[in-house]
Amino acid sequence: MVGKSFNKLAALSLCAGLVLLGCRGYNRRFIIISDENGERDSIEVTGLTAGEDYLSIHDYYVQWEGQDSVRIRNTDEFFYLDGKVAGANLGKIDPSEITDTNDILTLQMVQPYYFSALSRFPNLRALSCYAINQNDLAALKDAAGIELLDVFGPGVSDSGLRYLSNFKNLRHLCLCENKVTDEGLRYLSDLKNLTSLDLEFTHCTDEGISYLKDLTSLRRLNLGLVHVSEKGLTHLSAMKNLRELHIWGQDISDEGLRYLADLPRLRKLSLQYTSITSRGISFLKDLKHLKELTLTFTPLVDENLAALHELTNIRVLRVGELDISPDDLEELRRTLPRCDIDYVGN
Repeated sequence: MVGKSFNKLAALSLCAGLVLLGCRGYNRRFIIISDENGERDSIEVTGLTAGEDYLSIHDYYVQWEGQDSVRIRNTDEFFYLDGKVAGANLGKIDPSEITDTNDILTLQMVQPYYFSALSRFPNLRALSCYAINQNDLAALKDAAGIELLDVFGPGVSDSGLRYLSNFKNLRHLCLCENKVTDEGLRYLSDLKNLTSLDLEFTHCTDEGISYLKDLTSLRRLNLGLVHVSEKGLTHLSAMKNLRELHIWGQDISDEGLRYLADLPRLRKLSLQYTSITSRGISFLKDLKHLKELTLTFTPLVDENLAALHELTNIRVLRVGELDISPDDLEELRRTLPRCDIDYVGN
């Protein structure tokens, strides 16, 4: 599952379909999104699995089938994909007014008073909920076959998550900005098919991460602004399929990165607002599949850049708001000639 933002391609000459941006030997793949007005945007699909991962297009979650391009049309009530209705906005239309219910694959702005109507959508795969509280999830039993659930906060707390045990097909779960703590994560341990979990801005700590160690199918984990330290990262070493990891926050220091070296498939790592230095970065040099690294708002300075020079597998490096001189930045570019370095200075 990818983020919700589009990437404008004003600077690119777009073909009718797939775009591959070469980062000195590393191809980043983008799908082209065309609307009825002739506007073109893109979403990066590098590393995604066709038929399993989802794109977010105008806040509708759509399964990516491996296609190079899609045509969309978005009205207040409906979302059309390649000429067919695929989604509906229940903030704008009552479910009883929707006639093509068999075609609906994704719903957004779904509030609790519509949960009982979800049985009308037999092919529903993705659900984005709004303004729900912890006990409202019990009423989602008619949508237990969905693969993606986005429960945007802040109304759901620990006890509400116990109802998710019935969602055996669930692969993508977003609990951003909810009141979830460590106790709530206990209820997720039975979701063995889960491949993507977003816990950004929740109240989880190291103890809660220990309840996730049996989710060995996880490929993407977002722990942004979660109170996790190196103690919590020890539990990630069991997630051998993890390919994308986001960690934001000052609780992570050098020693914690030692445990990331046990993640052989890690491809994308974000370490924003952490306390790491070159010592921590040195633990990443053995991650042979690591291609993208984000280090914005970290305390790296000129004299600590030597560890970055050793990351020869990296193809995209994002650094910013760091105390790095222009000369040392240029030296880093020479040392990593196959890496695109995106730097934003102070």
